[in-house]
Amino acid sequence: RDTNSNPLDADVSYECFGSRCDIGKTVNGQLIEKYPVCVNGFIKARADGYVDGKTQYSTNKQGEVDILLYQF
Repeated sequence: RDTNSNPLDADVSYECFGSRCDIGKTVNGQLIEKYPVCVNGFIKARADGYVDGKTQYSTNKQGEVDILLYQF
């Protein structure tokens, strides 16, 4: 989402212990995918015109994550 809570299309990846996995691209700000199991990894989002965003998340449990992206 952007800072006005509008959904963004972004490329999503997951980083854990030095390994990076491409997860997919959001559609209307949403992406439902399986992630590799990891504790304290980072979900990262990248969209054109925005600063990359990330949040720490353990994928050993189900849940949702919102990442705010700020315009350049």
